[in-house]
Amino acid sequence: MNSIVDILKEVQITEEDIILILQRYKPALQKIMGKQVNLDFYDDEIHVQEKFKSDEFGKIKSFGALKIKDFNAMIKDGIPKEFVDALVIVKIVEEWLELLTMHEKEVIFWRYINHDFEKEKNRYKTLSYEKIAVKLNLSKVGVYKIVKNSLRKIKRHNNI
Repeated sequence: MNSIVDILKEVQITEEDIILILQRYKPALQKIMGKQVNLDFYDDEIHVQEKFKSDEFGKIKSFGALKIKDFNAMIKDGIPKEFVDALVIVKIVEEWLELLTMHEKEVIFWRYINHDFEKEKNRYKTLSYEKIAVKLNLSKVGVYKIVKNSLRKIKRHNNI
């Protein structure tokens, strides 16, 4: 039986699909850790801010389940589907981030991953292209191009 990760590689996904999965990374990580998380980006990777033990996020990222290929077996073994779904999202996003340069990762992080969900508006609140440009000392057009190129790179990888 194919895992969802394998299935995702077999279907044609759109940029909108990629954005939705990127936006689900933070909630998935919160599901795995069982608590709210605050994320930051430095040293070319995502970090959980201070309110957690410094090694806790590292343990999640190196968690053996992220190396599993058959996530369906985990569900059959009694692990809740919501938890397995969260692991799949984290695994997929981590794989996608490996495809990107440091600048691409950082822009994608600020644009899609590090957000808050606004229940009343039923949407994710992320930084605008302009705010990312100021934060990273880039032009707004440069940020937009980095986002588009990064999404295309991820899409190409998945639609081979």
